[in-house]
Amino acid sequence: MKRKLLTVALLAIANNLFAQWTNNSAVNSPVCVQPNNQTASCITSSGGGSAIFAWVDVRNSTDRDVYVQKVNSGGIMQWTLNGIRVSGQFYNCYEPAIISDGAGGAFITWADDRNGTKDIYVQKVNSSGSPQWTANGVLICSAIDDQTYPALISDGSNGVIICWYDARGTATVGDVYAQRVNASGVVQWATDGVNICNSLGYEERPKLVTDGSSGAILAWGDKRGSSVDIYAQRINSSGNVLWTANGVKICDANNDQHTPDISVNGSGGAIITWEDMRGGIATSDIYAQAINSGGTVQWASNGVGVCTANSEQHWPKIVSDGGTGAIISWYDSRSGITSYDIYAQKISSSGTPSWTANGVAVCSYSDDQTYQSITSDGSGGAVISWYDDRNGGSNTDIYAQKINSSGVKQWTSNGVVVTSASNKQEYPHVASDGSGGAIVVWDDKRTGTDYDIYTQQVLSNGNLSVGIEDVELSNKVKIYPNPTKGIFMINGIDSKATIIVEDVFGNIVSKTKYLGYNCTFDLRNQAKGVYTIRIRPNKQTGTETIEIAKKVILE
Repeated sequence: MKRKLLTVALLAIANNLFAQWTNNSAVNSPVCVQPNNQTASCITSSGGGSAIFAWVDVRNSTDRDVYVQKVNSGGIMQWTLNGIRVSGQFYNCYEPAIISDGAGGAFITWADDRNGTKDIYVQKVNSSGSPQWTANGVLICSAIDDQTYPALISDGSNGVIICWYDARGTATVGDVYAQRVNASGVVQWATDGVNICNSLGYEERPKLVTDGSSGAILAWGDKRGSSVDIYAQRINSSGNVLWTANGVKICDANNDQHTPDISVNGSGGAIITWEDMRGGIATSDIYAQAINSGGTVQWASNGVGVCTANSEQHWPKIVSDGGTGAIISWYDSRSGITSYDIYAQKISSSGTPSWTANGVAVCSYSDDQTYQSITSDGSGGAVISWYDDRNGGSNTDIYAQKINSSGVKQWTSNGVVVTSASNKQEYPHVASDGSGGAIVVWDDKRTGTDYDIYTQQVLSNGNLSVGIEDVELSNKVKIYPNPTKGIFMINGIDSKATIIVEDVFGNIVSKTKYLGYNCTFDLRNQAKGVYTIRIRPNKQTGTETIEIAKKVILE
């Protein structure tokens, strides 16, 4: 079987430049390289090996806007060069978050100060990047004082549920609120949101997951007492809270418990992890607890220890293992307080750690590895990406590692280098590519002056993706662009073979019989992207015994 790269592309449209994935870690794929800073990048998978990004953009210098961009499975940016703006000008936006809409588009939420204080907004973009709801976003909450740190999930009905930290009326003490928006962009619950918790003290930024019934389960850090504890609440599709008023106590052990993260447990409940200082204020560990759909905690009181090794463990991040357990990652200074490493642990539905006690070392290289992000590998394992200081504090890079369901590292020891560009690359976010690999996005200062947004795909085998890879099973088949844009010519196929053209989702967009030495197929009405050309044999003559698959890029 012969393998080679095949790029058959049309002329670029109106000054848009399209680049494929590259296996050069010093190059990567630019998402946005406009003047001034582009930061706070985030990512969601969008099907067929594609992903959508959002970020805060200061290209206009007088304000901070939110932009979005989509990359297809070949590494080609699909929307307007350097992104599409989803928020208006002349005010500042903060803390974007993004999820897929399940149809090739995305929902994006953020906080902005157009009304004088920070409020929460949301927008939907379709598969072409066109905003679908109110221009500059649907208003979610404009209560007095600031609303910040929004997070969102699908409501299972083409809408979203959003939660946030809310300081209304008490600018230094915040509460937790939530709101649902339907598929048409209409808010469904009380004006300015439903109160999830307004206990005395303050609540830290909340996280949420679906409850599997068009509602959500939320978790947050809560200082209603003398220290910060962990609480959770469930809200149904009608906006009614279902558990104990102001939340079910997940952990109130000594000292602070904070920075919770949450995952579904496969049974309508959730698994919650957090950073825990019960062992003393000079140390911190990682704990977890499960809660069922009825609001009853499932494991030991105040949670089970995921990692209680010496020194400090921080920043726990969690993802479902695809069943009823979860995989948790964190950064860890057990090797020395001046050097953080990345560790991970799998926890079962019964609350039992499944891998090496206190976690598997994902990366234990010298200097710091911190601020990791985690996604499922689709097979019970995970892909983890992190910020890496092994090459010196002025030249930080991004690395990644895949760990299987048994806790065994799958890629190069201490991780695959995702980017080794000059200067700083920071705060990676990772999403599944749907094929056992991942797409990583980060804030990038390779120019030495401003931050831009870059991305890279890492394949399931740990190699950096090099773009469209063609499996060619016959040397004689040729595909090339016709001078008319969108029409491709093909020759070298035996008479009466069938030509099938599929999009990245496997949908057939063209099917024809090949009746002569030369023929064409027409993609002029199709979206930009990667198309698979399948040539099925002429069964009558039997001269082609296997199907030929080629790929072309429509720019």
